[in-house]
Amino acid sequence: MDYSSLLSSDDELDKIENVSIEDESLHLRYYSSGEDENSNKRQRVETSTSDTMTGACGGPEDNIPDESMSSVNDSVLECSSVSVSRSSTPSVQMNSRTPTNLASTPCSSRSIIPTFLRTPLSGDVHSSRSPTPVTDGISRKDQTTGSANKIDTLTSEVIKMKRQLVKVQENQSNVEKKVDILIQMLHSKTDASKKGSQKINVPAQIAQSIRCGFQQGMTEKDFIWKTKNEAGNILKYNSAENKEMSDFIIEFVKGQYPDEVEGVVREGIKTNFESFKAKKRREETGKQEEHNKKMAVYSRLKRKLNNRKKALKEKSSMPKEQKETVMSSMEIQYMSSEQTDSEDEGSFIVRPLPWRSDDFDKLVKKLDQKHENKLSKRSRRQNNIRKVGAVSSRKKPEVVPGHEWVFR
Repeated sequence: MDYSSLLSSDDELDKIENVSIEDESLHLRYYSSGEDENSNKRQRVETSTSDTMTGACGGPEDNIPDESMSSVNDSVLECSSVSVSRSSTPSVQMNSRTPTNLASTPCSSRSIIPTFLRTPLSGDVHSSRSPTPVTDGISRKDQTTGSANKIDTLTSEVIKMKRQLVKVQENQSNVEKKVDILIQMLHSKTDASKKGSQKINVPAQIAQSIRCGFQQGMTEKDFIWKTKNEAGNILKYNSAENKEMSDFIIEFVKGQYPDEVEGVVREGIKTNFESFKAKKRREETGKQEEHNKKMAVYSRLKRKLNNRKKALKEKSSMPKEQKETVMSSMEIQYMSSEQTDSEDEGSFIVRPLPWRSDDFDKLVKKLDQKHENKLSKRSRRQNNIRKVGAVSSRKKPEVVPGHEWVFR
C-alpha cells in the first residue's frame, strides 16, 4: 500500500497536526497475569514509553520533513487515533491493522509482560515438595525397632509400678489400723494421770482367739494362770509365774492374725486374766453359782433385746424418724427380767417393770409377735413358755434425754 498518497491528503495531515497532548507523560494501563512492579519502576517505564511515543508520533510543534513522509509506516495512523488524558486509568485505542514487524510497531500497542522473581523468605525455608530429611546412617526399619524396644521397656516398668502399688494398697489398711492403735496407746499413757488408765479396744475376733489359746494352753501344755503366789501376793498376767501361759497365748493369736499389734493382744490377755481371777475368787467364796444365774439372766435379756431390734428394722410401716427414736431407746436396762420357773423347768416367769410406760409395753409386745411370726414351727416348739409373774423390784434407771417416753 502506498502510504505517501495517504499522507499527501490534507485531511490526514490535519488529523496528525490536531493530535492534542494534555500531558508530557503517557499513562498506560498494564495488563498481566501477575502482580504490578513497584511504583517507581512503573513510572520510569511509562515515562520512557511516553517519550518514545512522542518521538514517533510527533506533536504540534514538531516539523516533519516532506521527504521522510514516504517512509512512515502504519504507526502514524495508529498514533493519530491515540487519545491521551490525565485520567488515573487511561485507555489506549488501537487500530485493527496491526503490523507484524516489531520495529515498526508503536509502543502503545506493545504488551508489557513483567517478570516476577520469587525470593524465599529465608534460606532455611524448604518447599513442601522437598523430601523429608532422614537421619544419616539410620534406616526406617532400625528406627521402628528402636521405638518398639522403648515401648516394651516402658510397658514393663509400668507393670512393675502397678504391682508395687497393689502391695502398697494391701498394706495400707494394716498400717492405718496400727497407727490408730498406737494413737490410742499414746493417749492412754498421756491421760493416765488425769483420767486413769484408758482401755484399748480389742476386736471381737482377737478376744475369741485369746480364749481359744487359753483353752489350748491348759489342755495341750498343762499351763495355768495363778492369781496368788505362795506368799499370798496377788499376781498379774505378766508375772513370772504366768509368763508361760501368756507367751503361749500371744504366739497362738499371732499365728492366726500376724498383722495384729502385740499391744492389742496383751490388752485382751489382761482382760481375760482379770475375768479368770474374778471367777477363781467367786469359787473360793462360794458365789460362783449365784454368778452363773446372773449371767444366765443377762444372757436372756441380751437375746431378747437383739430379737426386738431385728424386728424393728424389718418394720416398714413405721416412719423413719420414729424408728430411729425407738431404736435409740432399745437398751438392755429397759428389758423386763425373766426367771426360771421352779415348778416348770421348760418355762420362764416374766417380771414386769412398774416404771415402764404403756406405750413402750405395747411396742415391745408387737415386736415380740413379729419376731415369733418369722420363726419356723420347729423353732417355736423349742421356745420356752413365758408366764407373767410378780412385779419386778428393780430400781428405776436415770432418765436419759430422748428416752422420756419409755417411762411413766
